[in-house]
Amino acid sequence: MILKWAKVTGAKYYAVYEYNAKTKKYKLLKTQTATGLKLTTTSGLHYYLVRAYNAEGVGSTFSTKNLVKVAVRATTRR
Repeated sequence: MILKWAKVTGAKYYAVYEYNAKTKKYKLLKTQTATGLKLTTTSGLHYYLVRAYNAEGVGSTFSTKNLVKVAVRATTRR
């Protein structure tokens, strides 16, 4: 699965998080300058959030309102 997002004006890099709805905690997956990330996930419902950081290292604000919900379905290869 590839998670993509729009470029943010003034952003130096992005931090991609996965949100755990049970524990209500964010887990940092990766920081990068690109606006897309290939993810390997299990089947089920996943929540992701991308936070933009400027050159001074100040990040954008985020909350559960900013989460992207992704339903991953198992597929079989032929």
